[in-house]
Amino acid sequence: MTAANVLRGAPRQDRRNGGSGSPGTRLLPSRQRQFKLGGSSNRIEADHNAIPTFDIGEVDVFGYRNTYKHNVCVEMLKEGHHESFREVVSLIECQKEERERLGRDSGFYYDPLLESEEPKLKQLKVYLSAAEDAKLQDNISLKI
Repeated sequence: MTAANVLRGAPRQDRRNGGSGSPGTRLLPSRQRQFKLGGSSNRIEADHNAIPTFDIGEVDVFGYRNTYKHNVCVEMLKEGHHESFREVVSLIECQKEERERLGRDSGFYYDPLLESEEPKLKQLKVYLSAAEDAKLQDNISLKI
């Protein structure tokens, strides 16, 4: 662009935009781009619509984001086992309180917490839910 064109206010040609439009105007990239392979003149067109997509529901995301204890508690509540949920939460809180009361000097302090032991939480969920179902049906024999 010459100095005379600048003084006259002529639109500026921008090389990045392919010489089109006014200053600061940018063209949107196309959905298909060309890539060079190994310096040769062969070009491949990449279709951005070919990227695989996965349908991940909100429940699946929370399953990975939350702790196992949280997921077990949510499952119990969804299944309607409110008493089982209350029992598991109170067991976990009693264990934490006992641990803090005894202090770091006791051997109990370094035992793993119930909320971090997945197999135990799973078994508690199974047995407490079965007991709650039996209680609701006035059936004393537990069938698991």
